[in-house]
Parts: sequence; C-alpha cells; structure tokens
Amino acid sequence: MINFYNQNITAQWMLAVLMLMVPLLFVLFLLNIFREYTITACFLALFVPSLVQFFVAPFAKLTGHHQYLSSMLLFYSVGNKKYALPNGTSFDYLMHMRNVKPGFNFNKRLLVFYIDGLLRLVDKIEANEIEEASVFQGSSYFFNERTAKRLGFNSENTNRFLKIHFCINFIDLTWMYSLSQGRLSFPNITKIQTISISATTLALNKEKILKLRLSLTKSRSRKTIEVEK
Repeated sequence: MINFYNQNITAQWMLAVLMLMVPLLFVLFLLNIFREYTITACFLALFVPSLVQFFVAPFAKLTGHHQYLSSMLLFYSVGNKKYALPNGTSFDYLMHMRNVKPGFNFNKRLLVFYIDGLLRLVDKIEANEIEEASVFQGSSYFFNERTAKRLGFNSENTNRFLKIHFCINFIDLTWMYSLSQGRLSFPNITKIQTISISATTLALNKEKILKLRLSLTKSRSRKTIEVEK
C-alpha cells in the first residue's frame, strides 16, 4: 500500500483534494435516494462521520488544521490557555498502524506514539513556546489510568459535549478500540474519563515519561505497563 506521507508535497495535495470529494459525493448520493429508500439512507448516514474523518484528514494536516505532536497524537488550542490532545484519525491508523498485530503489541505501539507526543510537548514548554499556566486535556481508552495519575494527570468525568461527540463517532471508536484489545470490543462511552495536566506538572514529570517510554520499548510480554515508582 502506498504511504501518503512518503509522496512529494505536490502529490499529497492532489490526493488530499481528490479525497475530499468522496464524503461529498456520498452525502449527495444519500440525498438523492432519501425519498425512495429512506431507511437505507438513514442507515448509511451513520457512516458519514467515519468517511469525513478518514477522507478529510490529509487535507486537514496539509492546511495546518490538524497539528501533530507525534504520528498518533494531535494538538490544538481550545482557548484560554487550554489545549486538547485528541487521538490520531482513522487515516493515521491506516498509515502508521496497519502492520501492527492487534492486541498487546498494537496497544503498546499506540502508547509509544502518545509518549513521544508528550515529550514533544515538554520540549515546547521548555522552549517557552507554550505558557507554563497552560492545561492539556485528553480522553482515551488506551492510556492506563493508574499510569496517567503517576505521570501527574488528573482524572475527571467527561462532559456531555464530548460524550455526544463519541456517540457520533461510535463506529470508528469501536474498531479502533477492538484493535487495541485484540478482539471485537465495544467501548463504554458512559465510563470515559478525561485526563488533564498543567504544563508545569508535565515538564516536572519528564523523567517519569522517559522511563515509561523505555519500559514500553523494552517490554515484550507484560500486558500492563506501569511507571516505575
């Protein structure tokens, strides 16, 4: 399979623009059949968020709308010195995770990408590119909650808006979560936790983050990754 990011920038832009047409044509198709095949159109409409996320991702990255700390960790401002750290898109999964065996190895590879993103974030803080008063938030099934707390993250209930967002993207969440578990698994949206950390605390825990990355790259058989005390 051709890796999009290995192509020259002109080819990337051409492919990205062409990919934008896919969800648009799909929506036009649904509108065209809606009156005659209402039930079918409503069912197919469930896949629109997945199509948009996948086919718009390359264009969003090229235009700078999607900013990456690592291959699987995005980064953007939500205002008032707050930043969101969302997981990579379905397109990123295809480009960077397609040759990784589902289950433990898949989950470990994701964690390495997340840790690399956090270390990149620490570099930005130390270079004064991000204010120390800033706060970073993320919601994920793939980060061990106990480990997150040892790294300085606080855990809290996810707000209603994010839960609605997860419901809309339930199809993508299901197959992504299933790959990390190594079997078909359905995420429990009601139990999603939001983790947050201040820029100062993140920078102070740099050594712990580095130790976690070392344990992830050395680990071969452990099924639970924990930070050394």
